[in-house]
Amino acid sequence: EKVDLNLPNLVENQAPYQHKKWRIGYLSSDFRTHAVSLLTVELFELHNRDKFEIYGFCFTPPDDSALRERVVNAMDHFISVYEMSDEEAAKCIHAHEIDLLVDLQGLTSGVRPNILAYRPAPVQVTYLGFPGTTALPNIDYVIGDEFLIPPELVPYFSETPLYMPHVFQVSDRKRPVGVKPTRESCNLPDDAFVFCSFNNNYKITEDMFACWMRILKRVPDSVLWLLADNEWAHDNMVKSALAHGIEKERLIFASRVTPADYLARYRVADIFLDCTPFNGGTTANDALFMGLPILTLSGKTFASRMAGSLLHSLGLDELITYTFDDYEEKAVALAADRAHVANLRLSIEARHSTCHLFDMPKQVRDIENLLEKAIAQGIPSKNMMPSLPVNSSDYAILSLFHGIVIRMKRVPNASSTPHIHADFQGYSARITLDSCEMTQSSLPTKQERLAIAWVEIHRENLLANWALVNAGQAPVVIDGLK
Repeated sequence: EKVDLNLPNLVENQAPYQHKKWRIGYLSSDFRTHAVSLLTVELFELHNRDKFEIYGFCFTPPDDSALRERVVNAMDHFISVYEMSDEEAAKCIHAHEIDLLVDLQGLTSGVRPNILAYRPAPVQVTYLGFPGTTALPNIDYVIGDEFLIPPELVPYFSETPLYMPHVFQVSDRKRPVGVKPTRESCNLPDDAFVFCSFNNNYKITEDMFACWMRILKRVPDSVLWLLADNEWAHDNMVKSALAHGIEKERLIFASRVTPADYLARYRVADIFLDCTPFNGGTTANDALFMGLPILTLSGKTFASRMAGSLLHSLGLDELITYTFDDYEEKAVALAADRAHVANLRLSIEARHSTCHLFDMPKQVRDIENLLEKAIAQGIPSKNMMPSLPVNSSDYAILSLFHGIVIRMKRVPNASSTPHIHADFQGYSARITLDSCEMTQSSLPTKQERLAIAWVEIHRENLLANWALVNAGQAPVVIDGLK
């Protein structure tokens, strides 16, 4: 559905509301047995009712699931706009004087973007439902974290990022878990190393599957445990495995079961093999919730960095890879060291009660802080950039242009000559700011010329950023050459 850019703005020239509590609305078609509600239901339950009044606006018909009932009960007001037109739904939201509307839909199935196009709330934020920028003109902010949306990706988002301090994703600590099955009941060999990937089949690309087959070939006592979404996916994966020289018996397909029994299955696998360029989101959260280590391959998009964000928050960066070669080597190494894999599981389980990912009261407070910040800031300027912390080990990324990343590192006591680092596809250079001289360069000639020209144009701002970065303050992001 296309967005109508000529719809009236319902809050234009409107005075701020004067409520005793902030009115937060959540808009979704997924208040049912769906990944979004599986993650967010406890968020709705734990909002601080002394400061916030929570509204749910739903545009799908009701179901009779326990999760739906829990979501409805978690809202102070739950309003169905399913049978309303987009205009009627927008006016309904506006009539409830919502201070900030959270879109949980993005561009996923069932999206009704023209509800948001009417701007029924003064500030509109997207969160969790869609793994990327929505490009919808009336969504102001996106909630993420620094791993998920690093500074060099910000120019490609239509929304201004609001950064969670630790990890973007919320969870549900109350999700029911079934009885641990036996390997025999899952048709798994008792003594095999079990790789599993319970992501939706559409996330499995030919390159990803080929990598998995190379891993199976190098780990002869292993099997790959997958979901079979349909007979065509099943048959295609079996045919592809045979073409790669892997016996069909080493692919073991699980049928769909209840959410509780699905979670219990993670207890009998050894490693979760994530997909790229579309990582597991809720699926990755589920695996970690059950203590199962995940091996992921992070790329340069929101969708390809979700599992990496979760692992990074747990301090498990050793399980984040960035190339297919490294992913393959890491998988093979893990399978060869079952004691280390067992220790990884114990480590995840030990951090369960203390890690940010599953500390829902703290996660909810952090989200509330971001929502209050967004209300206070209002609609962001198109030039507004995210506020990023700088510490002694971080680079401040100041620009991305023509594939070149300009970085500035904090220097103790700022004793060094002001300089920047320029990186391009694994090559790098150091450029002094007083003389615009390039040192220690391995950049190709074209990128050297571009970087020097960029530094000459922005030298004054770069020098100002030198002081900011070395004072530990958030840098000003400088526009790159077009």
